[in-house]
Amino acid sequence: RSPAAVLYGTNAISGVVNVITKEGVEFSDEISLRGGSHQHYYGSLSIHDTHISMGASYQNDDGYTYGGVKDELGQDVNKEYQNDLANLFVNFHGKQWHLEASYYHSEKEKFGLNPIIQHGGINEHEAFFLDANKALSIGTGTLNLWLRYDHMNRELHAQRFPNPISGNAIVVDNAVERYSAEVQYKDTLFHDLHYIMGVNYEYDKTDPMVFVDQSNGSLHPFSPFTQHYSTNNLAVY
Repeated sequence: RSPAAVLYGTNAISGVVNVITKEGVEFSDEISLRGGSHQHYYGSLSIHDTHISMGASYQNDDGYTYGGVKDELGQDVNKEYQNDLANLFVNFHGKQWHLEASYYHSEKEKFGLNPIIQHGGINEHEAFFLDANKALSIGTGTLNLWLRYDHMNRELHAQRFPNPISGNAIVVDNAVERYSAEVQYKDTLFHDLHYIMGVNYEYDKTDPMVFVDQSNGSLHPFSPFTQHYSTNNLAVY
C-alpha cells in the first residue's frame, strides 16, 4: 500500500526497524583455584566442545573448631568444622542423541538442636543421575527413546534422640532410587495436524530408613520403616 511495501512487505507502512542484537558470549574452557587458612581450598573446571560439556568442582573447608562454644542447652561444644563439597556434570550430545550425568557429594558438620533431634556429627548427602536419549527417524516421524536412573543417599548423625534432653546418639541412614524409561513417537498427519503417542514406565525403590544406636549398633525402635518400599508406574498417552 505504499512504496515501502515493495521493499519490506505489505505491512511496512513507512518502513521497518532493523534491530541487530549483540552476539552471545561463547563458552570457553576455564580452570579456577583458590585457597586459604583453616585448610580451605577450592577448585573448579569447565570444558565445552562441539559434542561435550563438562563441569566439576571440589571444596575442602575445615574451618575452625567450636571449642568453648555453648549450644542451646548451655552445654559445651567441642567440634571441628567441616564443609566439603564435590560436584560433577557431563553432557555428551550429537545430532540425534545425548548422554547426561551428574554427581553430588556433601559432608557437613552440624551441631544444634530442634524439638526432636540434637545434631552432633557429619551430615552426608550423595546423589547422582544418568540420562540417555536417542532419536530415530522413522518414515516421516521421529521415535524418541529415553532411559534415566536417579539415586540419593543420606546419612545424619544425631547426639541425642528422641529428644535433646535424653536418649542415645544415633545415625540416620536412608537411600532412594528410580529407574525410568520412555518411548515416544511423533509425526504429522496433515499440514497443521500433529500427533504424539508414547509409553512411560517408572520404578521407585526406597531403602529402609533406620535409626542406628551408636552405642551398641542396635536398631532404634523409633525407626520410621525397616522394610524396602517400591512402586511401579505405567502411563500410556
